[in-house]
Amino acid sequence: MFFVFGWGHTTHQNISNVMGVRCPNCNNLAMWHAFCRTTWFTLFFVPVIPYKKYYFLHCGVCDRGVELSRDEFSKSQILANLHTDYVENKRLSREQYQTAFNEIGLRKLHFNTPTTAATQDTL
Repeated sequence: MFFVFGWGHTTHQNISNVMGVRCPNCNNLAMWHAFCRTTWFTLFFVPVIPYKKYYFLHCGVCDRGVELSRDEFSKSQILANLHTDYVENKRLSREQYQTAFNEIGLRKLHFNTPTTAATQDTL
């Protein structure tokens, strides 16, 4: 009997436009994106068992960022949906968006800074 196994196959999940923040690395006002990378054990070249997961929030310009917990990553999906409802679909008023953004509380980043408000209007 012959078995082919391996490890190191990775899959990616991206969440675009989570929030607009001034990046401490490149100093640009940019939309930050959430990213999940999963590494799998494979059997016959088919991913079977995930054994590593990394969650990141990174700058859209320079790709520097911070590692997130699983809970923070799920909050980033909510923030991305809020951004879509506010900017693209125009379903939320500015006040509704600010309130919802601050209630989610991802990494103590709040909408009350002028740079973040300007970013949300322009991006």
